[in-house]
Amino acid sequence: MLSRSLLASLACLLLLTTAGAQEADEIDAQPTYVPAPVRVDGVDLFNVTGSASFPAEERARNVAARIVAVADDPGIRTDAVVTQPQKGRIDILAGGRHLVAVVASDAAIEGISMADTALVRATRIREAIERYRADRTPDRLAESVLIATIAVSVAALLLLSVIRGFRWAFGALERRYRKRVTSLTIQSFEVVRAESLWRGLRNILGALQILVILAILYALSAFVLKQFPWTRSLAGHQVDLVLEPLQSMGAALIAYVPNLAFLVVLVVLVRYLLKVLRLFFDAVGAGRVPLGSFEAEWAQPTYHIVRILTVLLALVIA
Repeated sequence: MLSRSLLASLACLLLLTTAGAQEADEIDAQPTYVPAPVRVDGVDLFNVTGSASFPAEERARNVAARIVAVADDPGIRTDAVVTQPQKGRIDILAGGRHLVAVVASDAAIEGISMADTALVRATRIREAIERYRADRTPDRLAESVLIATIAVSVAALLLLSVIRGFRWAFGALERRYRKRVTSLTIQSFEVVRAESLWRGLRNILGALQILVILAILYALSAFVLKQFPWTRSLAGHQVDLVLEPLQSMGAALIAYVPNLAFLVVLVVLVRYLLKVLRLFFDAVGAGRVPLGSFEAEWAQPTYHIVRILTVLLALVIA
């Protein structure tokens, strides 16, 4: 009975070892070179590839979770992060725990050998563990709270200054210019337009004030979120939320420049063509350019028809 139990235990251990090796070897099967970053506390450590059955994003999340688990264990020192060569890969371990397997596709995206890739990633993992633990010490958290409090106080002063500054600016404009504009349009239909113009100016200043306030609040939230390790990744997402649309709009604007240049050239050509046509038909109507049996009275109606057709053709081309 004892021998059977021992044999069963050895068989289970062999199966687990084989399954672990197969799990690491699966990364090599059908590699995809669209990497995903391994991110800990909002900091990208390195990129990993994946496969059809094991996407890079899922692999990156698993690696990050293992690193965080090791960092949360004070019994594992950073110098316990070591590399261990295996068949077709190099494993990175910490205190006997498997963190990540460096495979050929990982080395390919780095442009260096598999051994150098493993050494670089082991170093970054050690730094990430040290940073993870340092950011969560009571002294560091107290410092973060102090910095965040100072930032909130400075932002509150800025907001108060912005509100009072815009109020003062609008009051100065109203005292200096509103009466002058109204006096120029008194007893005239332009009085209504002047009031509308003044309301429009006030709305513009109000919108500008809102934009400045939102910018201050955005900068404050991004700065405060970066002070704490649990919210640091949110700060990165917040920055991307604003920068990515701006980058997309900028790229679209740059890509549209050739089309815009074509439209400008087309408008200029059509404008001068219409001028030439106008001169020609004016000369026909005045009798300076005879066209055989074409009556001079037909010149202006024909010009209007030709002008409409030319504009329609230009719109189709545009």
